[in-house]
Amino acid sequence: MTSADDWANSETLTTRPETDLANLVLLGGDATDDDEIELGDATCIGGDYNGTGAACGTGWSDVNGDGAVDILDLVMVGTNYDLEYSPWIP
Repeated sequence: MTSADDWANSETLTTRPETDLANLVLLGGDATDDDEIELGDATCIGGDYNGTGAACGTGWSDVNGDGAVDILDLVMVGTNYDLEYSPWIP
């Protein structure tokens, strides 16, 4: 039996190492692909509403990738408006 299999004789950790994690990049709603969710993204999505997706700078108006530019894309912009990233809080 290896030590990895010998869990019956193991001890519970009372302290655990901490690892700092970087910010999670916010992707939902950034139609213009400029790492900011703002009026330009809403304008791009609104301009292609009911379409199947169109270029917005280097991004794409169908931000959720479901093949339709609709209210779900606008909800993503509205929810994340004026954000550049989402802090990761465990």
